[in-house]
This record gives sequence, C-alpha cells and structure tokens, in this order.
Amino acid sequence: MSEKQSVLVVDDENLIVYSVSEYLAERGFAVKATTSPEEALSMIENERFDVVITDLRMIPVSGTEIIKHLRRSGFEGKIIVISAYFEEYEKELRELKVDALLDKPFNLSRLLEVISTYR
Repeated sequence: MSEKQSVLVVDDENLIVYSVSEYLAERGFAVKATTSPEEALSMIENERFDVVITDLRMIPVSGTEIIKHLRRSGFEGKIIVISAYFEEYEKELRELKVDALLDKPFNLSRLLEVISTYR
C-alpha cells in the first residue's frame, strides 16, 4: 500500500479550512490544516508535505510570504493557491512558480482534480 499524500491547508477562513480538510481526508489524504499563517510556517519547518494549499490575503503573514518561505527552503511539493484576488498578485505568483491557482469560490472536486494532476 502506498503512503498517503500529505497536504497542508492554510486559510484564515474557518469554513474553507474545515471543508477542504474534511473533503481531502475523506478521499485518503493525510491532511493538516490551520487558520494561522504563523502556525503554517512552523508546520512547514517541522513536517513534510507533498502539497501546500494556501490563501493569499492573510494577516500577519500573507500567502505570498508562505510561498516565498517554501521556495527558499527548497520545498519540492506542489503549491496551490486559492484566492479571490489573483489580479493583484498575478506577476508575483508567476515569478514564484506556483503550480495552480483556484478562484474562490471553487468547487472541491476541481481542487481534487488539480491535486491529482500532481501525484
């Protein structure tokens, strides 16, 4: 049996974190989730993830700061950004070479499809 793919979900909206986490866990992923971007940075330092799903607009640490941290640390997994504000960050996200962008609101089955593309 293969090891479960590990996913970190970071969003400051409780409903998104809960919905995405439950949906992915029910489909066999090992999911960790947080509404705290600071906690996410700590989790990234101490655990290994295959996929990181992050929002962009969070305080006090933005999603782009999380992505930059992942890139600096040599993260080799996939980065999926979920946001309603891509236009503001489009150039920066291209430079950071994120793997996928999903506009909020998004369909959970579409998220699964995007993750599965990178297995």
